[in-house]
Amino acid sequence: MEIKDKVGELEKTTTFKNWRKEHSDYFLTHVFKMLDKENEDSWQVGYCNPDTDAIQTFNINPEGTELMEESEPFKKPGTRVKELNLENVDIDHTKALETARKMQIDKYSKDLPTKTFFILQNIDKDTVYNITFFTASFKTLNIRVSSTTGKVVKDELNSFFSFSK
Repeated sequence: MEIKDKVGELEKTTTFKNWRKEHSDYFLTHVFKMLDKENEDSWQVGYCNPDTDAIQTFNINPEGTELMEESEPFKKPGTRVKELNLENVDIDHTKALETARKMQIDKYSKDLPTKTFFILQNIDKDTVYNITFFTASFKTLNIRVSSTTGKVVKDELNSFFSFSK
C-alpha cells in the first residue's frame, strides 16, 4: 500500500530521524496528497504535538524530504487532533478515490471538479479518506470514504463563499 510505504520511507530518512530525536512524543496525524500534475510525486505527512495540537509536516518529493514550518491545524474549535493509526487502513487511496469519483459523477454531475486532494486522517473515531473536489462552479465537494470498508460515510457540497461567514 503506497501510503504505508510513504510513511515508512519518511521514517527511514535522516531528516525524520534527526527530528524524531527531539520530538518523540509527536504522533502521526495525517497523510495528504494533491492530485494534480505539479504535485504528482509529492506527499505530505503530518505529526501532531500532543501538548499544543500544532502540526509538523514533512513534504516528500523526488528531490528529498523537507521539514516544513510547524503550523496550526484546520479543525473545529474545542476539538483535539487525533492520531492516525495506519493499522486501520485496509483500503488504499486509489480505491477510495474511485469511490469518491463515482459518487461525484452519480450524485453531483453538474459540479465538475477542477482540483482534487485527499487527506487520510482520523475524524470522529473513524479513519477516513477525506477527499475534496474544488469545482468549476466555485464549490467544494467533500466526500469521506472509510479506510476500512471503502464505503462513503459522508458527502457534502458547499459554496466557497460559505466559508467566509
